[in-house]
Amino acid sequence: MKPLLWIGLGLIGLMLITPQHPAGGFGWDLGNGIGLAAFSAVCYLAVSSGPGRSLAGHTRIAWLAVIGIFVHAGYFLLLDPMVYQYLKPAAPFYMWCGVISLFVALAVAVSALPRFRRRVFRKPAWFGPLHWGLSTTCLFAGGYHIAGSGFYLNTGLQQVLFGGLLTGLVLIPWLFRRNGRSISSGEATWVRTSLVLISLGVVFAVSRQL
Repeated sequence: MKPLLWIGLGLIGLMLITPQHPAGGFGWDLGNGIGLAAFSAVCYLAVSSGPGRSLAGHTRIAWLAVIGIFVHAGYFLLLDPMVYQYLKPAAPFYMWCGVISLFVALAVAVSALPRFRRRVFRKPAWFGPLHWGLSTTCLFAGGYHIAGSGFYLNTGLQQVLFGGLLTGLVLIPWLFRRNGRSISSGEATWVRTSLVLISLGVVFAVSRQL
């Protein structure tokens, strides 16, 4: 689980570079911390893809990422009724990217279920490219949801570094496969992964109050 932890802490550190802290309070930052933890899981899934990974561990992290995204969205809908305004057609594009990443993440997790995959994808070769395409869409839609809001990544340097990080996450599995290597998710138990994600969310919220 160390790669997941380091990815999450790296994202938190990147967001602390900004001199402008949104005055949302601890509750607001905690809700975004939940989203950041879920996005960290999505990032980790990107680099732990490919041969050699633990399918069970990969699946557990994927479902925890989906749960985290839904909790992130539900948290704000309950916290602030005005958030419903962001579900209207005229909502900012970065908010729609968040909605897209939510449903794409769910589609990725459901389509990877063994029974679903065997019934829908008669030819196994069809599944891989679609899974990669949906996963990459989820990664970049979620990334734009974070960067486009300008809440925590509001300088050019931060956004360039963030964009470079996302691009690297897509390229790393390809480079690893060329060398016959992969980043394993074999130790990703439900409890351990949940504790790491919860810790990342709390650390993010606390760090914003300093």
